[in-house]
Amino acid sequence: MVSGFKAFDTDNSGKMDKKEFKQLLISLGLRDITDDQVADVIAQVDTNSDGEISWDEFVDMYGMWHKSGKSAA
Repeated sequence: MVSGFKAFDTDNSGKMDKKEFKQLLISLGLRDITDDQVADVIAQVDTNSDGEISWDEFVDMYGMWHKSGKSAA
């Protein structure tokens, strides 16, 4: 999971911005996801409200999705 996060954190900032996160979601099969939908997902898991997904937020989000059996959007 760490390597997957790092693969999409293309600027190596330790966080995924909207563009990086959208690429992750597309790679998961959500090819038609819109920028607004990406922003909505980020808003749901961005606990520090910086507009990016940190590793901790990513882990929390993954756990929620895995537990619920739901997809990303």
